[in-house]
Amino acid sequence: MEFLLIGIFSIFALVFVAYPLINRKKFFFNPGDAYDARDVKTVLILRAKKLVVEDNIHELETEHEMGKLSDGDFDLLRGRLETETERVDAEIEKHKIKNQIDELIEHEVKSRRRIDQNH
Repeated sequence: MEFLLIGIFSIFALVFVAYPLINRKKFFFNPGDAYDARDVKTVLILRAKKLVVEDNIHELETEHEMGKLSDGDFDLLRGRLETETERVDAEIEKHKIKNQIDELIEHEVKSRRRIDQNH
C-alpha cells in the first residue's frame, strides 16, 4: 500500500515538473507572444536603448548633485534624454499596436473561414 502511494505521488510530481517544460509557450515569456516575429528583434533593441537612456538620466542626475553640471546644462540634457525616452516608448507602442491589429485581422479571417465551411 505504501509503495502504491509513493508511486502515485512520484508520477504526479514528475508530471507536475515535466509539463511546463514540454509545453513552454504557456509557461515562459516568449517575445513572439507580444510581437510579430519580425518585430521581436526591433523591440528588444528598443528596450535596450530605453534602458541605456534611463541609465544616462540617472548618471546625469548624479553629476548634477555633485555639482559637475550647471542647472541650465542639466535641464537641457535631461530634456533631450526624456524626449528620447518618450520617442522610444512611442516606437515600442507602435509595434505593439501593429501586432494587435494583425491579431485582430487574423482572428477575423479565421472566423470567416469557419462560417464559410459551415455553409
